[in-house]
Amino acid sequence: MGKYEVTYACGHRGTVELFGRYSDRQLRLNWIQANRVCKECYEAHEAVKREGTRNVQMHYAEYINYFFEYKSVPHSYNRQDKTIVVRLPIELLTEDNNLSIAKIRAKRKRMSDEMAAAGYNPKTAAKIVALAEEEDRLEGEKR
Repeated sequence: MGKYEVTYACGHRGTVELFGRYSDRQLRLNWIQANRVCKECYEAHEAVKREGTRNVQMHYAEYINYFFEYKSVPHSYNRQDKTIVVRLPIELLTEDNNLSIAKIRAKRKRMSDEMAAAGYNPKTAAKIVALAEEEDRLEGEKR
């Protein structure tokens, strides 16, 4: 065990406490100095990332099917009603903080176009878009 003064990758200095064999501590120390930023810089970076987002509570299945690329709020899953809180970009929300179906549909279309451009079969990409639109239509009928 030992406490070491380090210069983080951001240039700030700090103290870290490392455990284990001396050789492992030295490897970890080198990694910290090359890759890790100090706590203040990390918190400032996270605040900037959160600035353009809003927390939205949604059904977990909706999160998995449509918004899996966005981060969820840690420990926000509710087992009773199977909901989760997700950080979504403001541009996906309407004025009343609800999800804009048109924007989601446009995003799916864009993703389908990207899949086709990446070499996937265009018919498969078109089927994905058609399935998504059918899904939206069925959800609209349920309401």
